[in-house]
Amino acid sequence: MPTFAFLSLCAVPFLWVFLRAICSLIFDKNYFGADPGMELVTFFGQAAIVFLFMTLSFSHLGRPAKNLAVPRMRRILGLSVFFYATLHLVSYLIFLAGLEFEKYYHDLLTKQRIILGSLAYFFLFLLAATSIDSAARNLGRAWVYLHRSVYLIAGLVVFHVFLSAKENFSFAVFLLCAYLALLGLGLSKAWRRSKSRTPIFKA
Repeated sequence: MPTFAFLSLCAVPFLWVFLRAICSLIFDKNYFGADPGMELVTFFGQAAIVFLFMTLSFSHLGRPAKNLAVPRMRRILGLSVFFYATLHLVSYLIFLAGLEFEKYYHDLLTKQRIILGSLAYFFLFLLAATSIDSAARNLGRAWVYLHRSVYLIAGLVVFHVFLSAKENFSFAVFLLCAYLALLGLGLSKAWRRSKSRTPIFKA
């Protein structure tokens, strides 16, 4: 798939929100529900989660990955995760915290879901900042270990969703099952790789 086409697909959630905002201004009508701020926070958060789990899934496509340019697509997906996570955070700061950073600081100290979400965003920032080829060359093996923290990020996100859910936990349970499946695949791949490197006969 051409890069521009794939980027366009990743931009669909943002364009959908942008279109609804334009329609709200033109027709003077609310297209964001009873609580627009909460809807935006939730929507951008869910978009980030979808792209995060798509990124994890792309890691398990195996050898066809190079032929299908999956590494390049996976980088685009990873940056999309950071983009929508940033919109999720900004929406929270604007609509729920009212741009009062003291409130965010208070929530960061007292609410576990905010702590987990902020930790996940911090690691996402590190991954986004080191996503360029020069960073991979300069960091060497450290770059590999850093980008494996995507599993840690996904785990933090799953618990963030559980703690944010009030009544309906179906989405959180689905994420947990998907996370455990992907984590199992990742551990299995790592085990097979380490086993193949172990010499049969030791001197």
